[in-house]
Amino acid sequence: MIARSLLRVLGRAAIAGLLRLEVTGMENWVRTASPLIVAGNHVAYIEVLLLVCLAPRQVELIGAADVPFGKFAPLVNAYGIIPIQRGNTDRATLNAALGVLHQNGVLGVFPEGGIWNTQLRRGHPGVAWLSQKAQAPILPIGFGGLSGAIDAALKGKRPRVQMNIGQLLPPVSDEGSNLARKHNLQQAADQVMQAIGSLLPPAEQARALPQIRDEQFEFAVERVAQGEFLPRLPVAPAIGQLLFSPVVLDVLHTQNYDVDGLLTIATPQTVERVLTGLMAVEVYLQSHNPYFLSYRFGNATALAMRSGLQALAQQLQTLPASEQIILRPVRQYIRLQDGDSVQEFLPTRHRH
Repeated sequence: MIARSLLRVLGRAAIAGLLRLEVTGMENWVRTASPLIVAGNHVAYIEVLLLVCLAPRQVELIGAADVPFGKFAPLVNAYGIIPIQRGNTDRATLNAALGVLHQNGVLGVFPEGGIWNTQLRRGHPGVAWLSQKAQAPILPIGFGGLSGAIDAALKGKRPRVQMNIGQLLPPVSDEGSNLARKHNLQQAADQVMQAIGSLLPPAEQARALPQIRDEQFEFAVERVAQGEFLPRLPVAPAIGQLLFSPVVLDVLHTQNYDVDGLLTIATPQTVERVLTGLMAVEVYLQSHNPYFLSYRFGNATALAMRSGLQALAQQLQTLPASEQIILRPVRQYIRLQDGDSVQEFLPTRHRH
């Protein structure tokens, strides 16, 4: 309790010194009874700081257990979170969260389930399940100006950040609904995300909408010495999609799984290095979290990705371990803004 109080005080001082913060709708929170679920969008880590430090009451946070927090780990450990193993039905986490609500506490959640990009994503039904089980209302919050804010703040630029608190949503109920329980919960989670989206600054509401259509992926392996490509695998699109999501592989990297061979794009590397990365992914999925990919991409795409990685490993095993190869994923889409067809060869994280 002392550590949390101290962190809140220090956090408020940091917010005042590093950010130009605009808060609206705080009266919606102040006059709200408990139990309460507070739900916001998730782009960076600043929204976590704002939620914890500016809340009128202490907030218990649900946080990812499958991603080390790096330089933020001491702060996270000092404050304490309810850890969740994303991708699994984590009963311990759900029971702990329900315990908070049953004691009239405040539970902080980010229904999107992780930081992937600035586009608002579909909420996971867990927020609706908790609301229904505990009969807890949901307070939506839209955080704006988050992208790049941490770097700007540390450079003394005092970025403008917004925290817009919306109207209270009633506890989720399935009374009068003709939908199956699963679909009813997902519909409720979608409504929570819509409420959050409506609280974003207008410019970010536009960015939160889909910006592209007809997205497709492809993948090839180039043999450097021969100047030719290996035969195309039927599951090449799934491999390309995974490699265009380097933040997913970063999760394994931060847990000391050697996936560097899969994060090195458009640069020659040995077959052995790539095979090491492929084996690391398989070990992680088998021994640690078999639902890691399905949580992020859906079951069908996750199965295709896993089959693709296995097929790629079999193909590369026919080559000398020291041979130099280049991984070449490709992403194609139509940009809605101007209708142009775009082809990308490097995931965003790899660009300089």
